[in-house]
Amino acid sequence: MKILVPTSLVSVNLEILAVIMKDDAEFRKQAGRAVGVLYRALSTAADDFGFETDLDSGVLTVDFGKPNSRIMIRPHVATHQVWLSALTTVYKLSWDTVENDFILDKTDETLKELLEQALSRQVGEDVSL
Repeated sequence: MKILVPTSLVSVNLEILAVIMKDDAEFRKQAGRAVGVLYRALSTAADDFGFETDLDSGVLTVDFGKPNSRIMIRPHVATHQVWLSALTTVYKLSWDTVENDFILDKTDETLKELLEQALSRQVGEDVSL
């Protein structure tokens, strides 16, 4: 049995797929830029505050050398969010075109602000990147 799919339906689906792929590429670009900027700032601060940083496959890790003390920043392409995991909390940030930054919707805090707060809690003093 042959199933015929109207050409117009295939065309529409290809257009939708192209938009999704473009959105994914744009998200990857913005997330990569944001994570890269934070990685460079963290690398500079690491010696002053006693932690190690690693950037592998787009995932940024801050390790304090103690159990359950790791902070992770991970882009999630499927949701177009950047997730910041610190202690027992996961913050899910979305791209804000007005602020040109990843923002936590319920508080309007930026990725950098949330990371600074998490770092400050871990080291016991104010951290500014």
